Order: sequence, then structure tokens, then C-alpha cells
Amino acid sequence: MNATKAQAVLLLAAAAACVYVQTVFPWGRRLTGVQPDLLPLVMVYAALLGDAGLVACLAVTGGLMFDSLSMNPLGTSVLSLLVVGLGVHSLRDVLMREALHAKCLLGALASTASALTGLIALMMSGQRPVLGWDLARAVAGQGMWGAVLAPAVFWLLGRLDRAFNHPRISPGSFRPDREIKRGRN
Repeated sequence: MNATKAQAVLLLAAAAACVYVQTVFPWGRRLTGVQPDLLPLVMVYAALLGDAGLVACLAVTGGLMFDSLSMNPLGTSVLSLLVVGLGVHSLRDVLMREALHAKCLLGALASTASALTGLIALMMSGQRPVLGWDLARAVAGQGMWGAVLAPAVFWLLGRLDRAFNHPRISPGSFRPDREIKRGRN
């Protein structure tokens, strides 16, 4: 199933809104000590909905927006979002997308994979992140936030998708090129 232009615009706007919410409202950090990352959840939704081009476009756009407002080197989040998005996209035919436990598991795995891939990208770029129990707690917290927020993000994006995209009407059984016989014969 390919995404329409309206769905692509909706997902790009959702990525921009997620970046804004993550940078302006530190509610998750105050609550648990770990800031939730919403972009991997949007990436999972986009990977289940659209094609690989949409996933790559969303990863580049969302990652660059996030990196421009964080202390990460530019492009670090692009790699982690691309790995998550293309990984889910390659397995989307075998995933149970409607089950609640599958959404929670996908959110937890995507958030954890995004955090670990971002850490590897930071280490490859020459940065020296502090490795220890605090980092392990932060990665586990990202996974927990991903599991908790994934059903809500999927529900919200599904509602917005239904609000802005009308279902296609089937053409029906009438063919305009058929011959209609009239009369008694």
C-alpha cells in the first residue's frame, strides 16, 4: 500500500510537531528522568503505511530537524531513524499492526533501537559518550516510553489520516464500454 501525498504531508507535519513537543515540553524528563523520543514511533507508523521513499524522506527531514535543535552532530538522528524505519518497512508484511501488544512491542523495540543506533553513530563520529549504568537506564527508559506511547501515537495518526484522507470509492460493476441491447430481440 503506497501513501498518498496528503499522508506524506501529514507524516512530515507530525514529525515537525514531535520535534517541537520534544524540545519545548520536558514533561517526560521531569516525570521519569528520561525524555521520550516520539520520532521513532512516527517512523514505525510511516513504515507500516508507506513505501521506502516516504520512510527515507521522513527520516532525513525528522532527523535533521531534531539534530538542529539538539546537541547531536547534524545527521546522527537521520541514521538511527533510517535504520528503524527501513527495518520495520522490510518486515511490515509479517507484523500484526492492529494488536495492542504488537504496537507496544514495536514502539519499545523502535525506541530502543533508535537510541542504540544513535549511540553507535555518536561513537563513530568521534564523540565520547559516557558509557555506564545511567546510559543503560536511559536506553531502557526510551524503550519504556516507546511501549507506553506507541498505541496513543498510532491512534492519533490514524485519526488524522482518516480525517484528511477520504477513502477511495470503488468503480463498481458498471463498465462504460459495455453494449446495452435495447428492444425485444
